[in-house]
Amino acid sequence: GVSCVDERITHLILPNNGLAGTLPASLSSIQSLEFLDLSGNNIQGPVPAKYAALTSLDTLNLSNNKLTGALPHQVAILGAKLSNCNLSNNAGICVPDSPEYVALDTDPICHLRLRGDCLGSDLVAVSELKAVPGERSIQLTWSITPSSSKITFFVEDTRPQPTTIGQVQVDSEAQTNFTYTVEDLDPGRYSFQIRQVSANGAYRITGPVTVELYAEGLVTYKVYPNPFSTEAVLQFTSGTYGSIDIALYDLLGRRIQTLFSGTPPLHQSTRIKIKSDGLSAGTYIVRSRIEDRPASSQRIVFVRD
Repeated sequence: GVSCVDERITHLILPNNGLAGTLPASLSSIQSLEFLDLSGNNIQGPVPAKYAALTSLDTLNLSNNKLTGALPHQVAILGAKLSNCNLSNNAGICVPDSPEYVALDTDPICHLRLRGDCLGSDLVAVSELKAVPGERSIQLTWSITPSSSKITFFVEDTRPQPTTIGQVQVDSEAQTNFTYTVEDLDPGRYSFQIRQVSANGAYRITGPVTVELYAEGLVTYKVYPNPFSTEAVLQFTSGTYGSIDIALYDLLGRRIQTLFSGTPPLHQSTRIKIKSDGLSAGTYIVRSRIEDRPASSQRIVFVRD
């Protein structure tokens, strides 16, 4: 709530109230303000430099919001002097390790460590960086808070060292969702990050995000244990949409068991059990097929205890 002394506002305490938007610079005109707590809301954007005028302030808590950008130097001077100052758990607010901030001889400032990659206030908050595998491709998606800043996102492959493989430009303030597709990839594990760079050279890294790209078609792994006496396990992954049929045959080509029939989730590992019920000791063939493609097979041996 709001507390006053002699008709002057001294306390503004509104944590966890669902507040959104940006911090109003007009708060700096409340010279009598001693306690400001707007934590746990959905407030975005930078901390106004005018807040340095709140010279009566003793406690400042703007934690757990979505604030971004470099903390203005004059506000950092104020924050270093406050009894309590907390700007932690925000989307991207930071304190540069440039000489004027280091000279304050306070680290952290308002629960924020000094950082070498904090160079400007025109960077944006990035959220929901995801990597979605396809057939020999991976699509990266991410979202940002609305911004009029001129930002370029550089997509980087982080293995073995970060290497730029593409870029995406923010063309308008209304543009908040982005995609970039990395194509012609072999099966394997990949890791990507995005580096946003502002017009003045400031940058911030989001990620990395790691994803497994499986081979196209149907990939079946070796049955284990093999030989088996009670039950065995077969693991498979499909990199192509389609109906899959996996069955157990005897050496005469007769179908003994249907192990799997259907369309599994794409790129997700599926485990099926091969039961020994009704089987005679001997050698069998596990045959796997997706749609009308050629089948793959492997031999397994059932032995009685």
